[in-house]
Amino acid sequence: MSRAVRAGDLGVLVRLPAVGGNEILALARQAEELADVAVAVPGLESVLLLFDRAESVPSLENVVRALTGPARPAPEVETRSHRVEVSFADEDAPDLPRLLQSAGMSKDAFLAAVAELRLSARFLGFRPGFAYLEGIPQEWALPRRETSRRVPGGSFGIAGVMAGFYPEASPGGWNLLGRTGESFWDPTSKRPNRIAPGDEVRIVPMESAGAVAPRRSAAADHGEPVAEVVRPATGMMIVPPADLERNGWGLPAGGPFDPGAARKANRNLGNGEDEATLECALSGPALRFRSAATVSWCGAGTVATLDGQKIDEKRVIAVQAGSLLDFVMVGGCRGYLAIAGGWGGADRFALPAPVQRGALLTRLRGEVSPARIRALERSTPSDIVAMVGPDPVDREWSRILTESEWEVTPQSDRSGVRFRTARSAVGIPASLPSSGMLFGTVQWHPDGTLVAMGPDHPVTGGYLQPMTILSTERWKLGQLRPGDRIRWRLTHPPQTLSRRILREP
Repeated sequence: MSRAVRAGDLGVLVRLPAVGGNEILALARQAEELADVAVAVPGLESVLLLFDRAESVPSLENVVRALTGPARPAPEVETRSHRVEVSFADEDAPDLPRLLQSAGMSKDAFLAAVAELRLSARFLGFRPGFAYLEGIPQEWALPRRETSRRVPGGSFGIAGVMAGFYPEASPGGWNLLGRTGESFWDPTSKRPNRIAPGDEVRIVPMESAGAVAPRRSAAADHGEPVAEVVRPATGMMIVPPADLERNGWGLPAGGPFDPGAARKANRNLGNGEDEATLECALSGPALRFRSAATVSWCGAGTVATLDGQKIDEKRVIAVQAGSLLDFVMVGGCRGYLAIAGGWGGADRFALPAPVQRGALLTRLRGEVSPARIRALERSTPSDIVAMVGPDPVDREWSRILTESEWEVTPQSDRSGVRFRTARSAVGIPASLPSSGMLFGTVQWHPDGTLVAMGPDHPVTGGYLQPMTILSTERWKLGQLRPGDRIRWRLTHPPQTLSRRILREP
């Protein structure tokens, strides 16, 4: 039976447990034609509808009615067949002995069986280039690990009866059965995912995997060199605005961790809000300018100097050629440096990469006139407001969430902020059907940790999602440092969400 639940103030998750993979893909495409739906993310047994504005979210009843009415035929899509060479050597398959013991088979029997499999890509998610593959025998099913670990790029893993290839080294909770050296993501291609939904995958067992080919970068308009990085901030990167259309390629929407600070920095310079900004985490940068420029800093508190002289006003800073601009962060975690004319180097299909010492930063266009000059300095938040769901939370779990103090762990980055607490929760499931996620989704892992999804989060996930951070509160995640402590404040979805009626397809 289909059921819709809220996923924060910007999402609706439609659960479709009795619907097949091709039908879910067709429903996701159908949902994107509905009024105000920005993107629809298919999951194993669900479709997540995402909206740009909270006031655009319709009532849950209207969503269900629109998606369970007469279905349109699935759109014609080009499908391909792929042969992937995979090593099942001991060093590449740490969890294969567990599968062999569970299934009661020898390794030779497994290798013969795996070569006969015809896997089908059901949907995209998790990481750029990751396709969820179905067709694993039921007797091979292994539950997802209770906590994630660092997984080598090219690893072939399973969770339940779903399989997939990790395109790059990343955290992951799947069981690792083998590894390949082949590439699954090319942002320079019109079809950046090697494997697309509906494609067939055949596995060719090999003696060794080899190294995964490095991912190429998409071409971007880099503009004119304007500044050299003398000292990079920790985690400094050029960050374009969020783009929900990237979800269609299995990519997160991306964008700044603190969108409000990035927007204000651009507004101070007369830029459009969609200009890329220089995101700096934990520490401030030092830049030597090659040409005159006007910049603006918003976000985490800093002490700024220009050629050794302290700057009290950081909303608009005029910098001359040859000058050294230096920021030292003193509060919060992330700050944003915008430049009049916009930074170059942002690639649409690539996750932001750290900017290194000696790198040349570029400017897309010449100076523009400053406008709407306002300051914004963030401090460390003490609490975060989240909406219950999309997964249900019982009374004891709710008490643990709201009555505990949660500490940020060092295992936090742009993909997600991890929290731990001294209290333990009983019965947190280790594996659920993978469903879509958004910036602000909170997962609860069986080891007791929470992971709040950041702007570069996995598109789908299979751990419990007890709450979703409100869009107006997500900036707080970006200002948390390891060791900071917060409390959660929960709100419940409204009974009546909107009077807007979805347009029937």
